Amino acid sequence: MMFRNRFGLFVAVFLIALFPILDTALANETDGASAFTLRGFGTLGVARSTNGQAEITHDLLQPHGVSNHWSGKIDSNLGAQLNYVASDTVEAVAQVVSRYNYKGNFTPQVTELLVNYDPNANLKLIAGRISANLFLRDGNRLIGYSQLAVRPNIDYLSGMAITYLDGVDGRITLPLGKGLLIGEAYYGFLAERYALANGNLDLHGSRTIGVQIDYLSGDWQWHAGISQVRFNHSMPAQIREFQADMRRAGIDSLTRAAKKLDLRDTDAMYYTVGMNYDPGPLLLQLMLSRLNYDTRALHGRDTALFRASYRIGEVKPFIGYSWAKSRRAHITSGLPSGDGWDDHLRMVLAQSYVDQHTVSMGMRWDFQRNMALKFQADLIRGRSNSIYAVRDATPRWDGKTKLFSVALDFAF
Repeated sequence: MMFRNRFGLFVAVFLIALFPILDTALANETDGASAFTLRGFGTLGVARSTNGQAEITHDLLQPHGVSNHWSGKIDSNLGAQLNYVASDTVEAVAQVVSRYNYKGNFTPQVTELLVNYDPNANLKLIAGRISANLFLRDGNRLIGYSQLAVRPNIDYLSGMAITYLDGVDGRITLPLGKGLLIGEAYYGFLAERYALANGNLDLHGSRTIGVQIDYLSGDWQWHAGISQVRFNHSMPAQIREFQADMRRAGIDSLTRAAKKLDLRDTDAMYYTVGMNYDPGPLLLQLMLSRLNYDTRALHGRDTALFRASYRIGEVKPFIGYSWAKSRRAHITSGLPSGDGWDDHLRMVLAQSYVDQHTVSMGMRWDFQRNMALKFQADLIRGRSNSIYAVRDATPRWDGKTKLFSVALDFAF
């Protein structure tokens, strides 16, 4: 707790240090132009799958999804962003988004509340609630208009689905060879919750730290990143109760098994690499990631995403392939007969297991300024025990479905 308080003090000092700059900028503003800019964005989307035995979500933060009936729940959102430009170097940003969230409603959330400080073309400092920019070209994930596909790929995002963090971010840009090298480091605390089958996985207050490097040269962009999350909370209540039952049994092997299910004060390590080739009108993207957990309660996993698009006038057809596969975690009771403990342990571990791949085809049509219409079909093929990326799976779920989506994205 002391460590976190020191971080809060650091952020406060950082923001206070900007006040003189902000005051000077306001005093020097003489052109009469408004320093405030209000923008909005949103998505009206509907989707349905062909398999009613499980529900497909937009991301892992949603507790329920769509099945074999059309629904506008998972993809529709509405957001507003207020920018205040104090000077050439200082800008404040506030963003609020209403979308289907882990609470099962559309309560608006503050997704950005930050101060940008750009002292020169090579350095950028950000403090406050900032976007979690963990992947290649990931900074505007909630703004559908800025994305090619209807939604971020859930196979790839099954590794790390966070959208924002409370902390600081520093970026430096340097010329290197014929291109630009961009280094970024961030530090902060998470504030969201995953909606798992056995309850919410609370990430609030979990410390995260990471670095990433991008190299831009001509039509090419190369990306590599590494981040660490130190969990601040335990597993959901159902699993904590099961741990307590094992410890109360007074058997050493069960006590050891219960400890392996601990999440609090354990780490997750996330590694990403990616490539983007955009000579126009062709676009090629390739992303790979690996997620490792200290705890045995959650499966680590490897994910991959490839996407290709070719612009024809105002239309951008695209195809894609994605893949997600868990590396099996294994815990046993250590008892010869098991007495039902092993069965329950397997049920706990099954909640985070994924083994599926998806073939995607779609089209984006920019039919009007600041408006785009998208059509997308996803062919999902997985094992019957691949349930981490879906919701409310029944025993008849076979891991296979087709997902059809239509979305209208707009910005104003």
